[in-house]
Amino acid sequence: MCTHGCGADSCDDDLELAPTGDVVNLGELKTPMNGALFVSSPKWLLSTKMDTDFPNEVIALIDATPADAISTLRGRSTIRGTIQGSDMVYDNIKDSASTGADHTGAALNTANTQTANSLGKAKAATGNFLTRAWKFVFKSKQPPAPAESK
Repeated sequence: MCTHGCGADSCDDDLELAPTGDVVNLGELKTPMNGALFVSSPKWLLSTKMDTDFPNEVIALIDATPADAISTLRGRSTIRGTIQGSDMVYDNIKDSASTGADHTGAALNTANTQTANSLGKAKAATGNFLTRAWKFVFKSKQPPAPAESK
């Protein structure tokens, strides 16, 4: 631990280690993962590094808090709380974006239908106006047949 620990370490002149193989999560001292049962052996020299730094009162508080709640200690947000809060924001944004896309698609379909209907009415009204104008100007002569539009 250089400065703060628990995900907030900041060390001077730190170097990234070159990867030499897959990373395997060993779990915790009392809850080993991925078959790492050796961590509970008294001969495992790093067992002290795997034990908690938190007092029993803090662990009891965290255990009593619902899993989806954001826990804070001494009025400061924890790293876990920040990650959980970010995850909740991401889920809400993702759901909102999906809903927004659905509503936008429906609105565009409605606009397309309404625009097509309006253009059809405008075309008919324009044709009627031109027919009446032709008859007015040329009295009894028939207007020329309208050209096919494509």
